[in-house]
Amino acid sequence: MRDLIIMSWRNLGRNKWRTAITVAAIAFAVIILIFFKAMQTGQYAEMIDNIVKTNSGHLQVQAQDFQEEGDINLSVDNPDEVMKLLENTPGVLAAVPRVMTGMLVSHRDHSFGALIIGTDAIKEAQVTRIAKVMKEGKYLDPADPNGIIIGHKLAKNLKAALGNELILMGAASDGSTAAAKVQVRGIFKMGQTDFDRQFIFANISSVQEWTVMEGRVNAVAILLENYKLIEPAKAQIQAGLDGMKTDIMELKAMTWAEVMPGIDQGIKLDKAFGKITYGILLLVVAFGILNTFLMSAIERTREFGVMLAIGVKPKVCGLLILLESQVLFVVSYVVGAVLGSAIAYYFQTVGIKISGAEQMMEQYGMSGTIYPNLAPAVLGDTFLMVWIIVFIVALYPAWRVTRFRPVEALRHV
Repeated sequence: MRDLIIMSWRNLGRNKWRTAITVAAIAFAVIILIFFKAMQTGQYAEMIDNIVKTNSGHLQVQAQDFQEEGDINLSVDNPDEVMKLLENTPGVLAAVPRVMTGMLVSHRDHSFGALIIGTDAIKEAQVTRIAKVMKEGKYLDPADPNGIIIGHKLAKNLKAALGNELILMGAASDGSTAAAKVQVRGIFKMGQTDFDRQFIFANISSVQEWTVMEGRVNAVAILLENYKLIEPAKAQIQAGLDGMKTDIMELKAMTWAEVMPGIDQGIKLDKAFGKITYGILLLVVAFGILNTFLMSAIERTREFGVMLAIGVKPKVCGLLILLESQVLFVVSYVVGAVLGSAIAYYFQTVGIKISGAEQMMEQYGMSGTIYPNLAPAVLGDTFLMVWIIVFIVALYPAWRVTRFRPVEALRHV
């Protein structure tokens, strides 16, 4: 085998220009794949981080079917017990109970639908970054039962300013009408269009009073140390919820992707389009590699005829072609990985500003600058994808060499 590897290396040096062009083609594919996969990884990481710290948390505890139906009566009736469970769960940084209900919000002649979030102001600031994105006024004050904070786009639509009174109307859990007069204490700008246009935050005790939800909540949002803990934490929390001996409705631990399925589907769709793009790129490179190996095999027909005539087995000749492809791949990947990683790392530091896409990216809570993320998985995935293509492409020339007949091959010019 050692001799075959040495022969493979020497054979690649026979036609240096052709080898150099093939190496350049494969290395270019590696550079493109590493850079764009790093961009995708960075984009998704920022998107998920924004979603988690904007509203959903890494995990949520909800009543069964609340996510689908949104019925205020599908509630967590033992929030204190749930919070105690979360305090004893490894990896949980913070958690906040919430009452969530849709209400009509009015200011003078303007009315819009809004999602009212009744929350613990201190715990909410530990789970999300809402307290850090106040555009005007101040954050929620637990001592101010009628004070609210409102998204800047909703405030604009309502023509409302700091200190203005708003009227909230909706349905209470007992079927009565929930109504309240509140005052705008702060206006926030989260940077996510739908969020800034629909959300109002109020103190949880006030919302529980308006909606006759005393002692009950609709969800508990959970922030973990990092996203890698999502699945193990979910499993442990769910086991704890299943073990609670109560007569209340079934509780369910949900990931951010289950709470925000639209964003998760958008990421999966973007990944699918990315795979198609990568596939087209690799297909183009594959034809170039196939042409190189076929030309090499045909040009060396007489050589292989001599090898077969002196007793070398056909499968050894085919193996020689495969080894040449692997040596070529290793050289190309090393060159491409070094250059691609250097480019990705540079832009990971300085960022890539996408001019004109700010409004579209704002829909996902992202800034107009993308920071690639050169994660180990990027290099691993690229290695595997390019290796598979090179190996598959080299199979046909290798098989064709094994079909050579010594007499006919020796006569080849």
